[in-house]
Amino acid sequence: MGVVTGIVQEFQFGMNWSDYARFVGDIFGAPLAMEGLLSFFLESTFIGLWIFGWVRLSPRLRLVSIWLAATGTFISACFILAANSFVQNPVGYRFNPDTNRVDLTDIWAVLTNKVTLVTFPHAIAATFLPGGGFVSVCRCGGWSATRTWTATRHARQQRLERPSCSSRRPRTPHTATHAYATCGTGYFALTLRAARTSS
Repeated sequence: MGVVTGIVQEFQFGMNWSDYARFVGDIFGAPLAMEGLLSFFLESTFIGLWIFGWVRLSPRLRLVSIWLAATGTFISACFILAANSFVQNPVGYRFNPDTNRVDLTDIWAVLTNKVTLVTFPHAIAATFLPGGGFVSVCRCGGWSATRTWTATRHARQQRLERPSCSSRRPRTPHTATHAYATCGTGYFALTLRAARTSS
């Protein structure tokens, strides 16, 4: 989701919030540029390798690809929340009256903003809890369905391996059509259609 919406969001800053982007662009754009150059390319490259290299890559390389994509997602969340935290609590800047803009003075103050240190664990926990709940529900549902399917298959196999009751009973005459069904311990013959006897 972030790979797809991130491209649109970069244009949105310049089109919808152009005055704001012009005023704090040196500060607000720095974490977003780091996110785009480092984590966005990391996650988009390796999610592409994981999806489109399903047949060509070995299972270990696919596992490494999805772990690197997940790592890029966490780094991306850190940089995006650092930019968002500057909006909530501006730090590491000074106002330049000549350009009528704010300039970045300390990038580490922006990246280690106290709002970032609170929102980053919150955002990561907010991704793990619903994701873990979804995976556990799917796993429990899959386990239940597999268990039911295995039990049904096992019962069907036992029914097929049971000796047929028709070997203990004389064959039906050709004048009647019978359907036989095995039900627990007994053998039942259901007459569907009786042939007419000629007089």
